[in-house]
Amino acid sequence: MGIARPEALGQTYEEAMQYPTLNIRGMQSGWIGKEVRTVIPATATAEIDIRLVPEIEGQKMVDLVSTHLLKQGITLVKNPPTDEERADYPELATFQYKLGSRPFRTDMDSELGRWLNRAMPRAVDKHINIRATGGSQPIATFIETLDVPAVSVRIPNPDNNIHGPNENIRLGNYMEGIKMCLAVLTESL
Repeated sequence: MGIARPEALGQTYEEAMQYPTLNIRGMQSGWIGKEVRTVIPATATAEIDIRLVPEIEGQKMVDLVSTHLLKQGITLVKNPPTDEERADYPELATFQYKLGSRPFRTDMDSELGRWLNRAMPRAVDKHINIRATGGSQPIATFIETLDVPAVSVRIPNPDNNIHGPNENIRLGNYMEGIKMCLAVLTESL
């Protein structure tokens, strides 16, 4: 995974994926490189996301982050702070959020899971069931409304730098994905 030591959560990577995560996905402040200045920047921005699991509501996770910031003595406002607020509060932050897609999980021992596990050996020599991943798939509403299960079949290489500037997929993974799709489409229920 490119890190010296993972967080001590769960005995395996798969087990750790069953817990929510808090990710810093971007930070911005001041100037660097050729634009560097000896000025204290007026603002610093951090964008975070929370990967959810079905057992915990998104609003609860947002509330936990907000409560933690308040316990650190930070005053939270919903809009960019006014000059008056800046003068009144030594530690001040704008706190805005939106709730994204809800997570889903289908039991791999369900009828759908067993069907998928019958199809996969026809496509790949070795397949791994992972109960939940870090991807954002806005399909929970469809699963709940239609009362149907869903699974996600992943094809990228583990080091594909997903959503990064150098995201990639190997030709072999692409071909393997085609084989998996054919196996799934031709597997009888």
